[in-house]
Amino acid sequence: MDLPKKYLIFLIVLFSFAGLYYISLYNYLLFHTLIEGFTIVVACCIFVIAWNSRKFAENSYLLFLGIAYLFIAGMDAIHTLSYTGMGLFLGYDSNLPTQLWIIARYMESFSFLVAAVFIKRNINPGLTFAGYSIISIILLASIFQFNIFPDCFIEGVGLTTFKVLSEYTISLILLFSAIILFKNKNEFDPKVSNLILIAIMLTILTELTFTFYIDVYGFSNMVGHFLKLASFILIYQAIVITGISQPYNLIFRDLQKNEKKLKEENELKDLFTDILRHDLLNPANVIKGYTDILLENEKNENNLKILKIIKKNNEKAIEIIEAASQLSKLENTDSLGFEDADIGVIFKKVIQNFKFTIEEKNMKVKFIADGIYCARINPLIEDVFVNLLSNAIKYSPDGEEIIIDILDAGSDWKVTVTDHGQGVSDSDKQAIFKRFKRANKGGVKGTGLGLAIVKRIIELHDGEAGVEDNPKTSGCVFWVTVKKSTYSTKSEQKPG
Repeated sequence: MDLPKKYLIFLIVLFSFAGLYYISLYNYLLFHTLIEGFTIVVACCIFVIAWNSRKFAENSYLLFLGIAYLFIAGMDAIHTLSYTGMGLFLGYDSNLPTQLWIIARYMESFSFLVAAVFIKRNINPGLTFAGYSIISIILLASIFQFNIFPDCFIEGVGLTTFKVLSEYTISLILLFSAIILFKNKNEFDPKVSNLILIAIMLTILTELTFTFYIDVYGFSNMVGHFLKLASFILIYQAIVITGISQPYNLIFRDLQKNEKKLKEENELKDLFTDILRHDLLNPANVIKGYTDILLENEKNENNLKILKIIKKNNEKAIEIIEAASQLSKLENTDSLGFEDADIGVIFKKVIQNFKFTIEEKNMKVKFIADGIYCARINPLIEDVFVNLLSNAIKYSPDGEEIIIDILDAGSDWKVTVTDHGQGVSDSDKQAIFKRFKRANKGGVKGTGLGLAIVKRIIELHDGEAGVEDNPKTSGCVFWVTVKKSTYSTKSEQKPG
């Protein structure tokens, strides 16, 4: 807030207080009604703001106070209507508005105290409403129905001992509430917590001024109402104005805080993943090395069979560790750096790396794309092609053919890998791109992470990944899309 605006607000408040003071000299009942009316409106506004931001806030402190202030406003309204001179409650003297004042202040002080319990936990709004409704009915009945609420003011004598002790008790409760709030101030917007703390202090001063007046129209009564007005102005500034003009400070503060916490947890998870990967891979690689040595020197067929099983499962463990580590890092990555490259060249390189595996299964890989396919990609795209080709080889019968093509899809290139394997059921087509979700593959082992890695890398490329049935025979077509580079050219365009 700039300086001129601060001065303007200060002058408005100053002249308002001066005007109210002169009104109190002319007509104290009007003065009392104006101040109480303003604080009632503010209390209702606190409820409206707190209630409408409840879905966004993890901290239920303000929501609890908002509900409480709705009922406090109700008590203050009856207190105002019953004040000496209003003439609405016949047969009652100044004791009635004083009793209602004490009830409202007890409700306010205990609400601040109980609200502290919900700084770090949620409340049930329905139960809170029901609780305050029951308490309000019981307290009002104790005055109007059963006449058992202690007297607070005696005409010609002044305040009763109960009233004075109650004001001190309320002040102590408010002080404890302020201490708890101060200890948990980091859970709030700094401006909000500071204003509420000052408001509580002013409320304590308010209660203390109401411990020694004799006349309900007296000077200390007037000072007490000025202090109450000041405290409600601060609460208004803290919650109502901030909640309307700067809603992100209240409604989304918890979201911002959770985002920061999540970022810290992700960094810790990355560190844990790196440590875990290192500590798991080291013994796994040791096992691999010794197994290879034993396989070279072992002559016993039964022992060789056992060693091969050990080697195969150890290699699977290494594959899972590497895949889990990669997926963990990808999930915590928001963006990648891109460069222009020919994805056709990259995929041909991947095929070459699988040459031994392809020959071992007596398979053929047919790359029918025939041109230049420039795309905006990150080097991680190679992992996508590795996973797609690896799956096609793994899940296709020996001797089958795998077809790889790159199609023109407008602003994208659509890379397809067609196999002649068992295929994927419609119910599994979405699930297989989630981690550890695998279709029924008739005993073929996998990590359940490969396609999850594919999907995440493609998402970071602003592309899509999917699977369809092979339209010509059994098997399926896995496909991904990547963005073309701005100067993409191709000798032959094939629509996707």
